[in-house]
Order: sequence, then structure tokens, then C-alpha cells
Amino acid sequence: MLMISPHDYDHRNPGANGWCPAFSLLEIIVVLSIVTILSAVIMPWYAGALARYRNDAAARRVVADLERVSKEAMNTSTSHALTFNVSGDNYRLVNIKRFGQKNLTNIVELSSEPYYTTIVTAEFEGGDTVVFDGYGNPDKGGSVVIGFGSTQKTIVFDKLSAKATIH
Repeated sequence: MLMISPHDYDHRNPGANGWCPAFSLLEIIVVLSIVTILSAVIMPWYAGALARYRNDAAARRVVADLERVSKEAMNTSTSHALTFNVSGDNYRLVNIKRFGQKNLTNIVELSSEPYYTTIVTAEFEGGDTVVFDGYGNPDKGGSVVIGFGSTQKTIVFDKLSAKATIH
């Protein structure tokens, strides 16, 4: 076993006996500079990717809930509605079962976790509500615009086909 005593260490030439006590100030500055440059490049890309992800997730949720209300109306042979609240960044699924209980209003908050998006507009032939009859047919078509940051997604709901698409 090799033992190095404090008397064996040459302070003028730290690498002479194979032992280096720490990083130099120059090495630390170089590493911090590289990390800073990488952060400056990656952060805008990450923020854009996060905005696209949140918009996509919120738009898919709206499409799924439109289909859910249509199917629930058809399955129960009663009318059901979906109402958008633009100022509150949420929408309600009226008369949909939740946790096995009937006649509860489900409210989907798009401004909270996991979406953190806003409803920019919700326009359904002059209103903000779509009512599905007992056959699952909507009374009107329209569009919803979801936004996060500078990115937006538009959900177009076709009255004739009762299908929603994301643009």
C-alpha cells in the first residue's frame, strides 16, 4: 500500500506525485460557461415543447369529452350538454355520471394541472353550449381555441358527422 504523507506533497507542482487536490478556478469557470451556454440554447426549445405538449393534451381532452358526452347521450337516450366558460378557462359536462353517481356536473379546469392552458374562444353557432340529443347527435357545430403561451390549437366540431378534429 502506498502512503503519501503531507511532507511528500510538492505544492509547487501538484501533479508531480500523481495527487491533485482540487479543480482549478479556470476549470470551474470553463465548466460553468459551457453549462450556461447549453442552458441558454435548451431552455427556449424546452419551453416551446412544453407549450405544444400542454396544448395538445388539452385539445385531446376536449375532443375526448365531446365524444364522451355524445356517447353518454346515446347510451342513456337522454340529452346531455357540454358548456364552455371562456372567462373561467373551464367547461362543464352536464348530467354525466361521476364516481358512480348521477346528475353531477363534471367541471374540467383547463387552467390548472396538468394543462395550464386557456380557452381563447368557444363558438358554437352563437353560443358556448353543445347539446346532444338521445341519439348522440349535436344541436350545433363550432370551434374551440385552446392556448398556452404563444401557441394555440383549434378544435373544430362538425355538426353533421358529430366528430371533433384538432387543427
